[in-house]
Amino acid sequence: MGLIGFNNLDEINIDNDRLWKNFKTFLFSIPDMISLIVGHKDDNPNKLYYSDYREKFKVYSKLEEYGGELVQDGFLKFGVIHQTDNYLEEVFIHNAKYIQYWGIDRKKFLNIMNHFLCVK
Repeated sequence: MGLIGFNNLDEINIDNDRLWKNFKTFLFSIPDMISLIVGHKDDNPNKLYYSDYREKFKVYSKLEEYGGELVQDGFLKFGVIHQTDNYLEEVFIHNAKYIQYWGIDRKKFLNIMNHFLCVK
């Protein structure tokens, strides 16, 4: 088995009122076809549900209906992923409501985070 294609993992603690907006920005920055990841707070990684790959705008439009609930429900963790044999990009909100981001482009990650530091 080859290496999964990512080179950085970042954990980001964000005020809850900005969490959905930050998640959305990361979601729109990853490739077009994504899988939704959903789990209960006690689920370990191999027990999470992964959907079929779908267009990210279709996934987002369904998630947007429940954005407020998703970022406030302490029993739920969720995210999206795009993965190939040599590439992985994922944004995941844990039940403690912080973001984990896996990716390959550190500069892109820093640009997104710098944007959020400057925007109120």
